[in-house]
Amino acid sequence: MPYYEGGDMVNMWRRPEVNICAIAGCILQVSLAVNCLHQESVIHGDIKCRNIFLDDHDNAHLGDLGYARFVSGQKTVLTGPLGTSTYWSPERFDCESDDSVEEFDLFKCDVYALGVVCWVLVSKEVPVAGANYLAWLKGATHLNIPAHMRLAMELMLEPIPEKRATIQEVMTMFSSPKLWNEFPKRPEFVVSDVGVSETTS
Repeated sequence: MPYYEGGDMVNMWRRPEVNICAIAGCILQVSLAVNCLHQESVIHGDIKCRNIFLDDHDNAHLGDLGYARFVSGQKTVLTGPLGTSTYWSPERFDCESDDSVEEFDLFKCDVYALGVVCWVLVSKEVPVAGANYLAWLKGATHLNIPAHMRLAMELMLEPIPEKRATIQEVMTMFSSPKLWNEFPKRPEFVVSDVGVSETTS
């Protein structure tokens, strides 16, 4: 794995200013990486700020595949530890509270964890295990989050897995011109069906 001058996303979280545009760009880039995994039926399993690395241009790179696993179906029985509890989706905690064997959509768990990353970066809050992040987001009217980005975050942090966005939907929302047009400064890249390309706008 290469060395990344910007360290991990915690360094972005520690910055005194909140650059919503840069955060949205990073979430878009990570969603592209996660989508590549999900298309191969692989879940990351431990998406968090510590596992997303920044180069010297604040481009985001997803790393640490120690918990990654191949998933043969849409849902699978969870065996053994997986991920970091402060980034767990609500259904994970429901399973921990009883002895039942439950099948999970681990792809949706990855989406929720990425939603927590986004929330942590825009709010400067420390992640808390079992927190109702969606309620926190809806109550945080003081945060200057563009409407389309806020909607995307709400769909990522949806506690009901069936209503939660897929990673392809996240990728689509964060690459939408409607979202980027809400920023005063346009990003230096756009996303097309074939990947990331430069733009001079």
